Amino acid sequence: MSKYLTQEWLDETGKMADSQPERPGASARMQYVITGGPEGDIKYYWILENGKILESKLGELPDSDFTMTLTYDDSVKVQKGELGSPSPERRRGAVLGGSRVRTGSRPVRSR
Repeated sequence: MSKYLTQEWLDETGKMADSQPERPGASARMQYVITGGPEGDIKYYWILENGKILESKLGELPDSDFTMTLTYDDSVKVQKGELGSPSPERRRGAVLGGSRVRTGSRPVRSR
C-alpha cells in the first residue's frame, strides 16, 4: 500500500472501490480536509456518482456539496475502522455544506 494521503494512495483506494456495487442516487461532490498531519494540512476530494468514485484527487473542489474536516489522528482511526461516526460529544471534525448531497434510498445506519 502506498503512503497515506498521497495521490498514489487515492488512486489505489479508488481502484479498490471499483468492485463495489452501484448505488443509484448515491451521488456527491465531497471535499476532505485533514489537519495537523506530519506534512501539514492535506486537502483531497471525491466525486461520487451512483455510489461509484468517478474522481479522487489531491486538491480542492470549488463546487463541493460539503467539506469534511478531520484531524490527522482521527482520519487514521477512521481508515483503520477504529472510529466510526462520533457522537456530538466526541466530534472534533466538522461537516460544512448545503443540502445537495443525494443518498438515494439507502438507509442511514446508526451505532
